[in-house]
Amino acid sequence: MITAAELKKYSSLLRKKLREEENQFLIEGEKLLYEALSAGTEIIIVMKQLSTDISPGLLSLLAKKKIPFEDLRSDQFRKLTDTVNSQGIVAVVNSAGIKKKDLKKIDTPLVLLLNNISDPGNMGTILRTALWFGVKDIILSGDCVEIFNPKVVRSAMGALFKLNFYEQHPEEIAIMKEMGYRICVSDMNGKDVNELKKHGKTVLVMNNESRGPDPVILCVADDIVSIPGKGDAESLNVAVSAAVLLFVLTN
Repeated sequence: MITAAELKKYSSLLRKKLREEENQFLIEGEKLLYEALSAGTEIIIVMKQLSTDISPGLLSLLAKKKIPFEDLRSDQFRKLTDTVNSQGIVAVVNSAGIKKKDLKKIDTPLVLLLNNISDPGNMGTILRTALWFGVKDIILSGDCVEIFNPKVVRSAMGALFKLNFYEQHPEEIAIMKEMGYRICVSDMNGKDVNELKKHGKTVLVMNNESRGPDPVILCVADDIVSIPGKGDAESLNVAVSAAVLLFVLTN
């Protein structure tokens, strides 16, 4: 049976500070749990609401992997989730192995750099989209929302466990140029992306919608591109823009 102290510790993972201190975060729902398990991510414990039924296959898998499993009362379980309509099952996941440090190990043809992406929904959607287009290396730069934020985790739909993450200050982007990458920055004032001549190795930089590209990154950009529009909308959402540009660069 889970203790009050353990429940308090796990519920504290809804806060960023505690997630960083513990190197742990929460995931909710059977689908995300299956994604984490299939990726080999370390699961600390799984907890479900007493009234929630889960598949026998999942129970068998948890038992096979000897992952602790606890049933909780509704009042206990509510402390572990920030959603109104909970899926009734939560897992504590070890985050230590998800973020990587050494940029020089990147050797894929297309890398996505996210600069100052602050909205959790946008971040999660971009990660899911990157995975769809086969882009596995993600550089987080500047003041990005934490990828273990519950809203990011939910909207990424399991992509979190299949991507490689790196952290980099905007000033360090020159490292990628030294590795033979061409820096392609998304900006409303850039040239039509359809005119872009594709390069063997490219870093696509997506930016905060209101703040635009970081001047430090613009200084080293090889290409600055925009998506041509035909209507009267002021701009495209950054997640939508990322999807369009990733489509262009991967086709």
